Amino acid sequence: MEELIGAYWQPLYAFARSRGSAPPDAADLVQGFFARAVEKGGLVPRERSARFRAFLLAAFQHFCANEHARAKKEFDRRWAFIDSKGRFVN
Repeated sequence: MEELIGAYWQPLYAFARSRGSAPPDAADLVQGFFARAVEKGGLVPRERSARFRAFLLAAFQHFCANEHARAKKEFDRRWAFIDSKGRFVN
């Protein structure tokens, strides 16, 4: 896994940056992606004919979309209790 991370960390980071992520956010996305991969038992393409780089990029795109949705949901949940005048509502 260390060799895989060494080979693909920079391309995934560059991809995240090209999509508008700030440098620390892009680094967090790449780190989170590889951490999730280790947690789930590695990265294995579903189809043997799939090129690994294309598979890795697609997996990273899905991870980023899920992280964005999770962050938006958390943001929405935090602000759900504030009314139009900025007061907290119970």
